[in-house]
Amino acid sequence: MCPILLQILTKAAKRYEELTGEDDVEPEEASLSAAFKRLADEEIRSLSDLSATVKAHKLPVADIIDEYRQTLKNIIDSTSDECVAMLAGEGTSFKKSRNTIKAIGKALNDEGIEKIRKAHQAVSQLWPSLSSLGADAELHDDYVELQELVKDPLLYEKLELIERKSAGIVSAYKALYEELHTRRESAVNEAVDEIKGMAEWASVPKDMQDEALSKLTALSCGSIMFEDRAQVCRICRTGLESIDSQIAGIPGKKTQVVTRIQEITTPEREVKKIRISSFFPSTLDSEDSIDENIERLREHLHTIIAGGAVVVVE
Repeated sequence: MCPILLQILTKAAKRYEELTGEDDVEPEEASLSAAFKRLADEEIRSLSDLSATVKAHKLPVADIIDEYRQTLKNIIDSTSDECVAMLAGEGTSFKKSRNTIKAIGKALNDEGIEKIRKAHQAVSQLWPSLSSLGADAELHDDYVELQELVKDPLLYEKLELIERKSAGIVSAYKALYEELHTRRESAVNEAVDEIKGMAEWASVPKDMQDEALSKLTALSCGSIMFEDRAQVCRICRTGLESIDSQIAGIPGKKTQVVTRIQEITTPEREVKKIRISSFFPSTLDSEDSIDENIERLREHLHTIIAGGAVVVVE
């Protein structure tokens, strides 16, 4: 055997031992080639579950896995002399790639996947809602960094940082969600109490009271049951921005309820809604303009009442 070939076989045997810890493979071409191909075959089969996880969660490590898979295929498809040459010449880089895949697999367990899921949720769902409501601008830098982290092929090395950056956004979202949810509940209860304080309420039949109030009470959960995974109340399943819109819409819902009560208690009379703001310009710059618009409103109200209808003011 020529010295050069012996040197390659010896080096290949050493690299294989470094890879596997096995020192019983003979420094022969056939033995080394068979052992390295067998290792490559085991590795490529072990990639299936990891590849499925990466694909399912659209993680940015797919290229790393694909490159490693191609390396394994090259080993399996090589001739025995090519295989030994790869083991001798590229054994160290192969070991590095193999260790990288092991690190990815270890990081992407259920706990790691959950950290990444929360990060994606914080970036794509929670932060946009916070931002649209002008909340927690001091978290903007964390949001920007988190955006990059979830796209980083090395994210598997940065899960603790990802978790910290996500936590601030998640916490701010939950705090604002609970605040708005409580505010909505209070606004609904206040509107319901005001309606029940109306003189007409006593005339609403008991079997119609729930239906009359339903436009308002449909917004009530009683108490919040916050679901951490979905980041919504388990009862109403309403998003943060929708709750904010619902709060703004409660006066309108109250008007609808009042209208319904008038329809129930005075069925013989038409109910007409009047939006007071429509009788006034956006700017009043004199006493005369005030008096003029008030008079216009007064005449309109008198006309409606004279016609036998009931007025509900918005």
